[in-house]
Amino acid sequence: MIKSRTSKPFLKWPGGKYRLMNRINKKLGKGQRLVEPFVGSGAVFLNSRFEKYLLADTNRDLINLYQHLQSEGLDFVEYCKTFFTNKHNNEE
Repeated sequence: MIKSRTSKPFLKWPGGKYRLMNRINKKLGKGQRLVEPFVGSGAVFLNSRFEKYLLADTNRDLINLYQHLQSEGLDFVEYCKTFFTNKHNNEE
């Protein structure tokens, strides 16, 4: 999969690299596969152009989230949207 536009990660993550992507992309070598051992919010993955990606992280919940997105796609996104309503998004 080769991406052609920049994408802001849907997660806020400590050490996020979205604002640094212009500089990071200049330093990334040419190749077919990006190996990202600490994917975090996925800013580098979402904003680089490789045919293949190997994403990893020590945070099992984060990896589980990405695996769900990979297997469930838009159905999972639509399910998650149900939690961002006034009913679920208030001070209580």
